[in-house]
Amino acid sequence: MPRRWIMVCMTAAASLTGGASAKDAPERLPPYPLGPVVMLAAGGIVAGRVEMITPDRVVIDSLLLGRLDLPRASVIGYRGSMAVGPVPPRRLDSAAGDAAIVRLLNGDELMATALTLKAGQVTVHMATPLPQSVVIPLESVRAIDLPVVAGEPTLPRRLVALADGSRFVEASVPEVCDPADVVASLLDGDETELLARLEPLASGQGDAAATGRPTTRGSTLSGDWPSARGTTAFTGVGMQAPARVRYRLVKPARRFEALVAIDDSAGQEAGVVARVRTIDAAGVGRDVYGSPILWGGDEPHPISVELGEALELELIVDPADGNASRGGTIWLDPRVRSGSAAE
Repeated sequence: MPRRWIMVCMTAAASLTGGASAKDAPERLPPYPLGPVVMLAAGGIVAGRVEMITPDRVVIDSLLLGRLDLPRASVIGYRGSMAVGPVPPRRLDSAAGDAAIVRLLNGDELMATALTLKAGQVTVHMATPLPQSVVIPLESVRAIDLPVVAGEPTLPRRLVALADGSRFVEASVPEVCDPADVVASLLDGDETELLARLEPLASGQGDAAATGRPTTRGSTLSGDWPSARGTTAFTGVGMQAPARVRYRLVKPARRFEALVAIDDSAGQEAGVVARVRTIDAAGVGRDVYGSPILWGGDEPHPISVELGEALELELIVDPADGNASRGGTIWLDPRVRSGSAAE
């Protein structure tokens, strides 16, 4: 019975990526869940509450997928609500013995050398200022961040969004689901390449593309979830105008697609122009798209433009109103397509 449902769910997800179904559009993802979420190492979130954390396993009581028992290395965080962004306050150093960062509702932050969770109680072991252990109700926990295990994603991979707002790489949650709960799906690494997965060739502010404030992947520059005006995404790239980020693509790309907007933290007065630029083998750039002025509060602007077999691509945001300090911009699911996927 469980195996049959796994295959049914995978078949349903696959059918969403081929054809012109409205569910195949990544920009039509559901809203993020309001309640607690668990963050996955392979990317994405599962709506639900953490039931148990041990050195080896994490058990999740999820809204749609039921009880999930996952390897500890596959989970990188817990958020008591979506009011807490995806970005940890600081990077964990596992080599130095950091096992977790626990942030409490009262504003306290605990650096744990070991952490367990069971029966709604979080046990935090700390080395400083004195070796001690404290037990905290999960209801008092705002966020938990666990070490991230570095590694390249296995491609191709299918990203799936569920009706409860969960979104994740399909293979990272090998559990049963009802096909009716799958509302969007996107195949990455075949003829579609998500730019948020790539390490930028160069990025920077102003005309220089090698120095300056870095871009962000998987969040806005302010550390919020990749969304704008209620429109959510699988991935996102954040930038602060004036800025540019340059990518070297795995294969020649024929089309670029994305939604772009001033992010929700930037205010109503900010304005930017978004540009897409290709670079040829001789290093000569060519603008292939320029947006109208995008103002704070505007709905995300869709971009779909031919690239002409580009091997390098640059995303650029320029301030439209002379004020760069409020020009925080989010590109939602920026991606290139090649072959038949670009048709």
